Amino acid sequence: MAKEMTIAWKWVNRLDEDVVEKMQDDAVGVVEEYGEYVYIFADGSSIYEKRRGDWYPAGTYIQCAECEEWREMPEGDVCDICDDCDADEKDNEAKDEQATDISKPAILS
Repeated sequence: MAKEMTIAWKWVNRLDEDVVEKMQDDAVGVVEEYGEYVYIFADGSSIYEKRRGDWYPAGTYIQCAECEEWREMPEGDVCDICDDCDADEKDNEAKDEQATDISKPAILS
C-alpha cells in the first residue's frame, strides 16, 4: 500500500514549484547543454537542475552581439561575438578585400 503524501509535503512541493517558476521568469536566456536546461541570468551567471529539486551553478554565459545566441564564456575570453559570427565577419572582410583588389585596376586605367 502506497503511503499518502501529507498536506504539508504537498505544500512544500507546491512552494518549491512556485520558486522554480519565479526563477525561470527571472532568467534572460535558456540553453540546452549536456541534456539539461541551463537558465541564464542578467549578470551572465547560470544554473541547471541535475536532479529534481537539485540545482547547481553552471558556467558564465554571454550573449553574442551579432546573432543574440547565448554561449558559455570560456575562461579568459573577452570577445562578445561567437565563433560562428566572427568567422562570418572575417569571410565578409576577405570578400570585401578581394572586391577592392579587383576594382583597383579598373579605376587606374
